[in-house]
Amino acid sequence: AFWESAIHVWISPFEWVDPATIGIFTFIGSVLVSILLAGVVFFYLRTQTDNQQPKTLLWAALIGLIAWFLGGGAYWLIGSRTMPQLHFSADRFTLSFMLGVSLLLASLLLYLIKNNFTRAVIFAILVGFAGGKQFQFNSAYRHDWDTQKSLFWQMSWRIPALQPNTTMISNDLPLTFFSDNSLSGIQNWIYSDPGKMQTILYYASVRTEDGRALSEGLVEGNDFSQNYLATTFKGSTSDTIAFNFLPPGCFRVLDPEIDPVNRLIPQTLRNAAKLSRNELIISPSKGTMPPYLLPEIFHGWCYYFELAELARQNGQWAEVVTIYDKSQVLGLTSNDPLENFVFIEAFAHLADWEQAQKLTKSTYKVSREYLRPTLCALWSRIDRDLGKDLEYANSINEVKQELSCGN
Repeated sequence: AFWESAIHVWISPFEWVDPATIGIFTFIGSVLVSILLAGVVFFYLRTQTDNQQPKTLLWAALIGLIAWFLGGGAYWLIGSRTMPQLHFSADRFTLSFMLGVSLLLASLLLYLIKNNFTRAVIFAILVGFAGGKQFQFNSAYRHDWDTQKSLFWQMSWRIPALQPNTTMISNDLPLTFFSDNSLSGIQNWIYSDPGKMQTILYYASVRTEDGRALSEGLVEGNDFSQNYLATTFKGSTSDTIAFNFLPPGCFRVLDPEIDPVNRLIPQTLRNAAKLSRNELIISPSKGTMPPYLLPEIFHGWCYYFELAELARQNGQWAEVVTIYDKSQVLGLTSNDPLENFVFIEAFAHLADWEQAQKLTKSTYKVSREYLRPTLCALWSRIDRDLGKDLEYANSINEVKQELSCGN
């Protein structure tokens, strides 16, 4: 705990961060903040008169050490699960050490470094780099906020309302400072009656571990419960909706006939896809978005995709094509090849084989190896639904041969 909260925490601002990871503008911003803050601190300290006595500084260091120790009192009693770490979510356990660490660091540096100019330089560098690190954290939180808003708005477009006691399953979402626990709160705000907890969000990779709610496996008929202190959620793997969300791709409810063979998602999510039940989605009822998520985000490609998916679920094939035409007029295109599947299926159901084949070919070109299984699954469903008509069967078989389905 001492290493993490008193030493490593001051090393971390100097650790190299790849600009490609955090974004070039965030990297440049953090550098500028570090330089500006270091300059301000340096010039401020150069105007101050040193009147600190060695004995006073040692007492301050001792008080800082005692304050540090007392700050960790609760953690010492609870054990290793609350030891401070410099990553989410264990980084919150470093807060109570701040007073002690600040006293200890400042007093020791003043005591050990006698030259005023050297002191000013070192303090300026420490504060400057710490400010740059905070700028990076600020950018990460802002990015998470934008991603979270996008997730729930897209979810609300695709899923206007949910049956009570529904479990939504996904893999770890592209969010740094949120867990499935905290995201369940927002989801219930949207889909549950006031004061009730009627839905839950689970990360498949986490909740299937030993000792967790879904440890018996992602198979139908497993009942489970999750105690959240204020209430206990009771659910079943028979009442689940699996989804994937990986921007710039859209929020996508997984298809139990197609996504079990989808090589573009993790294996745990493929297993969850087999359980996904679209009939748990209620339309046209509408959930209530939390006020802090307002206003509604921009209506780009994902808006039209979500509306098309909902229309497909309701068998409104002409509406799906109308939505596609609107998106094309606006010059919008998919970021995930599986987002084209709903439109391929709609064109097929309306016997527009030219458009269905054209969109299939452009999708297939993205990755023949990865998309062949899912495209074949899609066209097998189209064959099942429409293949009894001889005219349709010929067109369907032609596409399946081009995809080498069954080979």
